[in-house]
Amino acid sequence: YHLNVDMEFANLGGGAPSLERDKALALRVARNFVGAAKKAWEHSKPDTYADVHDRTKSKLWAEMRSEGREEGFDPGDLSYDF
Repeated sequence: YHLNVDMEFANLGGGAPSLERDKALALRVARNFVGAAKKAWEHSKPDTYADVHDRTKSKLWAEMRSEGREEGFDPGDLSYDF
């Protein structure tokens, strides 16, 4: 799996950074990360994939929301719905 952040930013409309675009970009990055784990481990190491899925939502995303709050940025809830 490969994520080109510049390409994702362009797909979101490019232009000047905004909180809404940053929120959308954060979701795409997190979903890509979990998608890569799914592709790599879902069938060979399902417990590892489940752990990555859970930690991304319960730890990584929670920490990002907490740190972002200090800067006035909240990426919202992490969902895997596309």
